[in-house]
Amino acid sequence: NFISFLLLIPISILIIKTIYRLINLVKTYKKENLHIEMLKEGMLTIDDLKDLSPKEFEHWCALFLKKQGFTDVIISPYDPDGGKDIVCKRGTETYYVECKRYSKSNFVDVEVARKLVGAMEIDEIKNGIIITTGLLTEKAIDYIYSLPNPYSITIYDGASLVKEYNNLVSSSLVNA
Repeated sequence: NFISFLLLIPISILIIKTIYRLINLVKTYKKENLHIEMLKEGMLTIDDLKDLSPKEFEHWCALFLKKQGFTDVIISPYDPDGGKDIVCKRGTETYYVECKRYSKSNFVDVEVARKLVGAMEIDEIKNGIIITTGLLTEKAIDYIYSLPNPYSITIYDGASLVKEYNNLVSSSLVNA
């Protein structure tokens, strides 16, 4: 009986830790979804985007793309995404999108662009988009601008991203 009691203690601790983790996971999920809902409409600043978790930022980017007229917007699962966070379409063209929620001091480097292009090449996709709250390194920009035809990557860095989004929101309010 004493040995059973001793075995019961670590098992109970493990169960309590697992329940605690599950509760925190549910809280995080609910908080992320609430934040996503709050950002669906309205003007925002770069700080609003930087406050999002990486996964929240991907969901926000999906909404941003839909506001731009993209369709069939699919967010990659939590697993390794193979260089693309979102797959979407504009007309008949498919786009691969890489989303990076970075601070001003972190830069999207050339490896991010290469991974995106690699995914595009494998799947014979011509169009890509990099969306970031930060900036791209000079090497990354040079790499993107030196891509051969038919490859094309659009860049939205922090400032241009917020400006484009707010323009979309303003025009939808005017046209409502």
